[in-house]
Amino acid sequence: MFEIPGINTNQQKKDSRQKDITFLQENIEKIHKDPYRNVSKETFTESLNTATTVDDEFFPLAIQESLSLMRDAHTRVRKFSKNWIPLEFNYLNDGNCYVIGSREDDKKPLGAKLLAADNIPLDEVNKKLSNLSSKENNEQLLKDLAWFISSNEICRYYGISHSKSTTFSTDKEDFTYEDGEAKGIEIKNPLEWKDKNFIGNKYYKFIMDKDILKFQYNNCTRGEYTKKELKDFKKRLLKASKEAKCIIIDLRQNTGGSTEIMRDVLDKFPKGTPIYVATGRKTFSSAMHHLIDLKEMKGAIQIGENAGQRPNRFGQGKEIILPNSKIKVTCSSKDFQLMPGSDLEILKPDIPLPITIDNYINERDPLNDWIKENLN
Repeated sequence: MFEIPGINTNQQKKDSRQKDITFLQENIEKIHKDPYRNVSKETFTESLNTATTVDDEFFPLAIQESLSLMRDAHTRVRKFSKNWIPLEFNYLNDGNCYVIGSREDDKKPLGAKLLAADNIPLDEVNKKLSNLSSKENNEQLLKDLAWFISSNEICRYYGISHSKSTTFSTDKEDFTYEDGEAKGIEIKNPLEWKDKNFIGNKYYKFIMDKDILKFQYNNCTRGEYTKKELKDFKKRLLKASKEAKCIIIDLRQNTGGSTEIMRDVLDKFPKGTPIYVATGRKTFSSAMHHLIDLKEMKGAIQIGENAGQRPNRFGQGKEIILPNSKIKVTCSSKDFQLMPGSDLEILKPDIPLPITIDNYINERDPLNDWIKENLN
């Protein structure tokens, strides 16, 4: 019997993808506490089946697009784009998207306001890119949009770019980059401490500013510390908290991990001492637990920018590896109700302290200025 070349291969590919999709949906239904809270099973299944029809390089993106319908930021494809252009973007409180990172030899784009990608206005670009985001809340959407625009692969998937290069129009000039050039990017970070006389490491560190304790907690992990070193650090931190007239806990760069890393010491912080908790769009997952606990148990005042996640949300991801494509998916296994009965999407600060593009360019933290003006 005459065999048409490629027919069997195409059918095998389709069967392979369908098995992956079926495997994924079955495991999500086993692991996730409520997978169809925000999307019907019919719509979710239809979207996953559509993912089997895309080009090979876009298969992970198509799966992510389906998962985004669940509106759960913890349930996602672990790595759905391979190549990135050498710019870092961020949406600031003025509603604009700016370049906050570039290569050492390419500093001209820094501070530029993004206007379009490949001649498509940014608003239209965002409408397309938003389909890939969980949109758990608006802060999560803005974080995702700033990230997605850096991927030529994602831009090609949505028909924004049609080649391996992307041209970004800004209020300075146009900048064109090839796919996969994202190496050696230096990101401006106004939250990085200039004073190196702190106790701790990059994950958690504290310093006494006269009689004010400043504790920057960047990741809920033991990091480079041994158990003994962490224990010693917490002992010194607790001692400093009892000597301080006021405590600043900075969670603006904390994307989560395990609440157990620091919960014991935070619970022991003196109740009568004023506590300010600084938050931002990256305040996520376990950092949200700390924020709410400190507000409820210690009467802490939230300062900075909007926290990055809903108080009531899914989390504690478990890994699913698709058998054929080997795509890795993280799926939430718990339903956290940190504020039972509340439908609040965003925890806004009691004291707004927005970070501007000037703060980024000059790497000047507005929190330090606020402390000098209001607490010292």
